[in-house]
Amino acid sequence: MINSKKTSIDHKKAFLGKGWSFPVRFNWATKNVEMVTAEKDIEESLFILLNTIKKERVMRPQYGHDLLPLVFKKIDNSLLHLLEDSITKAITLYESRIDLIQVKLNHHIQEGFIEIELLYVVRKTNSRHNVVFPFYLSQGTHVEQLETSKK
Repeated sequence: MINSKKTSIDHKKAFLGKGWSFPVRFNWATKNVEMVTAEKDIEESLFILLNTIKKERVMRPQYGHDLLPLVFKKIDNSLLHLLEDSITKAITLYESRIDLIQVKLNHHIQEGFIEIELLYVVRKTNSRHNVVFPFYLSQGTHVEQLETSKK
């Protein structure tokens, strides 16, 4: 009985997929690309989706999300609602293995980034997950100038 339960779980996990790790990593001992499976594959797929600019993929020009053009926008409620709505639409269209529960946006103006937290349920296993992506609006916001001392 235990084996059949384990087989059922393995079958559900197999449905979740297997893909290349991202960023791509190689196992030099086996001379193969490192692979990820199940929930880790979904997490990396979400990262790829949010970091792929629309029209970047020739055969799927609508795949992705246009986060980068928003880098120079003023952080206000309008931008936060736009982000939440567009992220929800992209995930609903391109990640069919999950049911998105909520997109939480926490903005850190002084640090120059918005934290994108995705709460979702994996459909096949009915397990809840969350993943957080930082979206940097300005690079090097807290870079301190080094003073050179004159001798």
